[in-house]
Amino acid sequence: MPARKHTLRNAIVTPTLLAAAAATTIYTSANATSSSTGTSIETLDINHQMLCLELGLTPEALAALGVQGHQVIAVFTSLDEEADLVSSLRSQQLQHRDTVSSLKTARAAIRHAESPIEEQQLQASINELQSQATSILQGIDQTEAQIRQRVLPTGTNLQQVSRVCEPTRQAALVPVEFRFADLRDEDFAEIASALAQEQRAQANNEQPDTDTQLILSRYRNLPEVQQARSYLLYNLDAVRGAFSN
Repeated sequence: MPARKHTLRNAIVTPTLLAAAAATTIYTSANATSSSTGTSIETLDINHQMLCLELGLTPEALAALGVQGHQVIAVFTSLDEEADLVSSLRSQQLQHRDTVSSLKTARAAIRHAESPIEEQQLQASINELQSQATSILQGIDQTEAQIRQRVLPTGTNLQQVSRVCEPTRQAALVPVEFRFADLRDEDFAEIASALAQEQRAQANNEQPDTDTQLILSRYRNLPEVQQARSYLLYNLDAVRGAFSN
């Protein structure tokens, strides 16, 4: 069963977002009201924020994709308009959780099988549950991709969105701008190692060695990476501000 990607890795987690994460990551609609007071729930934007983080649409990802500060509200509003898709996503996630729970139960039971026939039956059940879990995860990925496609501004490069928001384990270890290039896991591992060496040298007020500088220069000069860095430079502060308000 494939491991799920960790989309919160590069988010800037403020105290507000931490509070929201502790409270809920469940989507609420724009017309949600408090059952005790009848007033509008003030955490609406926080729910939008957490759903964006869940989808890999961190402030850094949005800014690097070319989303400007004033467009963040439009992204949040679009999430309201995709309530059916978000509901479908939640159903798939619950289904996956239940399937994984059943899989754990079956794996525990097979260790205590009392006969070869019972063991065979349990193994068949495990195989089926594994297949179901994988299929559900694929459906979750497709639903998340569909939501991202619908809420991002028209003209956003969807191939880049996939690489940025659903990074492989190695790609998740490097800053967001490097994910815009179509690189292999070995390349991302090389970047991560070179960045670590650069940080160590800078901490000691030294220059990185020549090999490290050449490696980072090669990747930083890729056109896609340069474009993403440019977008980050111009958009990130405004996007972070809009994201946190």
